Amino acid sequence: MSENIILIDKTDSTNELAKEFLKRKEYSLPFIVQSLFQTKGKGQYDKSWESNAKENLLMSLVIKAPPIDIEKQFDISKAVAVAILKVLSNYTEQKVSIKWPNDIYVNDNKISGVLIENTIVGKKIDVCVVGIGLNINQTQFSSNIPNPVSLKQLAEKSFNISRIRDELVEEINNQIKDIQQVGLFYLQNLYKKDFLSRFVDNKEKEFFGVILGVNEVGLLKVRLENKIVRTFANNEIRFLLPEMN
Repeated sequence: MSENIILIDKTDSTNELAKEFLKRKEYSLPFIVQSLFQTKGKGQYDKSWESNAKENLLMSLVIKAPPIDIEKQFDISKAVAVAILKVLSNYTEQKVSIKWPNDIYVNDNKISGVLIENTIVGKKIDVCVVGIGLNINQTQFSSNIPNPVSLKQLAEKSFNISRIRDELVEEINNQIKDIQQVGLFYLQNLYKKDFLSRFVDNKEKEFFGVILGVNEVGLLKVRLENKIVRTFANNEIRFLLPEMN
């Protein structure tokens, strides 16, 4: 691997530490911050990420952004999600899908979460900090988290975390290089696409709709029961998962 790997025992958040290294220019791009444990792991919109020490992959990959317009920065999210899906599909025969915007599910259970933070210079994306939490060898999770799953639970054996990390970084780089082509694969593997699903909005109002896809800026397109198609940002809508119905 060409990436510098900064391996640490514990940190609040690999993304926060990576951004600090970036600010201080301590490492040249690309580099990886990997922690054996996170005390304040986070996902989209300040959601927490649970992980036991030394059992899962907790990392932030810091890379130069691809040459795309700032309006299309969701393409980076697509590329990362597609990369994780492709790698995980080599480890399980069960259905792997992308739960919008970029969580990775196996059937109806969450195996990976992604938090991407881009730095902007002028009107261009400069650097991407790609934070990834991937459940690999953990088998017991807190009861207040509704639907986690790990590779070990799926395969009933342990896996080499470093090997999966290296495969994942290689695939992310491949997808970033081919970023103009990721949209269709992302759409084809979107969780619950074309199925009637149950949602709740940010006013706690429940409704049903059919996911049609995602627009260019990453908003979810949903056909409501009255046949009207609406778009939603990630903080405006959430799934009610099957086991919660």
